[in-house]
Amino acid sequence: MNRVLVVDDDCGMRCALAAMFEDRGWKAEAASSPEEALRVCLAQAPELVVSDVRMPEGGGMRLMKELKAIAPQAAVVMMTAYGGVQEAVEAMKEGACDYLTKPVSVEQIERTVERLMRMEGQPMPRRLPPLPLREMERELFESTLRTTRGNRSRAAKLLGVSLRTVRNKVREYQLPSRGEYEHGHAANGNSIGAAAGTVA
Repeated sequence: MNRVLVVDDDCGMRCALAAMFEDRGWKAEAASSPEEALRVCLAQAPELVVSDVRMPEGGGMRLMKELKAIAPQAAVVMMTAYGGVQEAVEAMKEGACDYLTKPVSVEQIERTVERLMRMEGQPMPRRLPPLPLREMERELFESTLRTTRGNRSRAAKLLGVSLRTVRNKVREYQLPSRGEYEHGHAANGNSIGAAAGTVA
């Protein structure tokens, strides 16, 4: 099974990406810091690493340098919400295979990963049959709100949509109120990775 490591200090982003990969047949691990990521790489030897650039403790650039030594087999994709030409150039110099600017769509990630796997001669994991669009969207919003404990402003930021859109979807799908999420009464559903949409 193909292994992927997702590295991001943002819990919502990290969980969303890891769940997305799991839904598409990958064995996904997640790390919140470069130190944790390096430990996972030593133990799991992932074929792919998807990492945020700007994190505490040295961030993604530091991780890139360390990965050269301990996980040379890993293809690395860097992501940031602060995209710039210079930062992208530096990431590629350090060995990144690609550089994406947030918000990143699921389709964009899939295209990037498919291209990298072809370059490495690796087969793509089997994709699961897609859920109906309406069900995917509902799960996307519900899972994100669960991650943010009902904080709609933070959910809007993670999803790359407006706060008004989040409010409308909460009404449309009759999702729990913020108080219900905070007190743990929201029903458990499938992960955000089961949905096709925008990861921000």
